[in-house]
Amino acid sequence: MRLSGCGLRGRSSHQGTKGILGKSTVALSVKIIYLIHCQMRMNHFKFWVLSSIEWRINEMMVQIKQLKK
Repeated sequence: MRLSGCGLRGRSSHQGTKGILGKSTVALSVKIIYLIHCQMRMNHFKFWVLSSIEWRINEMMVQIKQLKK
């Protein structure tokens, strides 16, 4: 089957599909990696905030204990 004017001269439609599937697979993989990266950054930020709060609470507890004495 020859299609002229479509850019598919001499190629079978199966070979064109391989290229499209390969590119879409790479694009999907990159997107998944990017989403995992964003999620890890958000989790790191949440952990940092919670650790800071815990650290401050512990400091306040020491101050309260000193005031009670």
